[in-house]
Amino acid sequence: MHQIHFIKKSRGAISDSTATSFSNRLTFTISRIIVIFKTLMKEAGHMTEPIRILFISISGNTRAFAKRLAEYAQTQHDQNPENPAIVLKEISEATQSDGETKPFFVMVPTYLDGGNGIDNGVKELMTNAMGDYLAEGDNAKLCLGIIGSGNRNFNEQYCLTAKRYAKEFDAPFLADYELRGTPSDAKKIYTVLTRVAHTATH
Repeated sequence: MHQIHFIKKSRGAISDSTATSFSNRLTFTISRIIVIFKTLMKEAGHMTEPIRILFISISGNTRAFAKRLAEYAQTQHDQNPENPAIVLKEISEATQSDGETKPFFVMVPTYLDGGNGIDNGVKELMTNAMGDYLAEGDNAKLCLGIIGSGNRNFNEQYCLTAKRYAKEFDAPFLADYELRGTPSDAKKIYTVLTRVAHTATH
C-alpha cells in the first residue's frame, strides 16, 4: 500500500510570489516617501535651485573651466543639498532663444582685435553671439552677473569683454580667472555665485 505524505507549510513560511509582492510594495512606498521628503524640504527652503550658467567657448578654455566648476558644485551639493548644483548652457551662433525664464550667470572669454584695450583693440571678436543672446528680448534682465576670463599678458585687455558686458547689460562683474582656471578658481567663484544667487532669491 502506498503511503501518501502531506507536507504542511508552517505558519511563518512565505511564498515567493508573496515575498516579491511585499518587496515591490516596500520599494514603491520608500520611493513615495523620498519624493514627499524632497518636496517638503524644497518648500521649506532646504533644497536650493541649481545655479544656471550661460557660457561661450572659442578655444575650449571656457568650456573646460565651466565643466570644472560644475563638477566642484556637484561635490558640494552631494555633501549638502543646500549647496546648489550648477547647470550649464553653451551659447553659440547656432543658439536660438525662446527667452530665458530663470536667473543665470554669464561666463565669457576675451577676444579682441589687437591694440592695447585703451586707445584701440576694444572691438569684440568671435564671442559676439553671447552679446546678441543677452540683448535678445528680456534675457539680460535675468543676468545676475558676469564672469570673465583671459590672459593677463594682455594687461588692460584682460577680461575686457566681460567688463564691457557688465556695463552694457547693467550686471555686476563678479569674478575672473585666467585661461582654463584652477581648482582654487573654481572654489572661489562657486562661493561668489552661491552668495549672489542666495541674495537674489531671498
